[in-house]
Amino acid sequence: MTIHLLLPILVSSSLISFILQRRHLLIALLALERTTLMTIIFAASIYGAPSQFNIIIILVIITLAACEASLGLALIVIITRSYGSDSVKLLSINKC
Repeated sequence: MTIHLLLPILVSSSLISFILQRRHLLIALLALERTTLMTIIFAASIYGAPSQFNIIIILVIITLAACEASLGLALIVIITRSYGSDSVKLLSINKC
């Protein structure tokens, strides 16, 4: 019963850390990844006993999370090579 109370707090704390993180893009993407993983754990704990359908859905969500992480890392590599840092301040469109 305590895991049902703890997981929404963890998901909301990772969303708050994503909103408050404004310096580096890597830490913001890590907060998003933590949110995804906590959501998967929350869904698995709510559905209870694993059936064939639940396991397939969870594997699909984990696969999509892995694709999201690899795409985010590729974007960070491109941004770091172009601008020299992953700082969000460097990505401003309003440069003079």
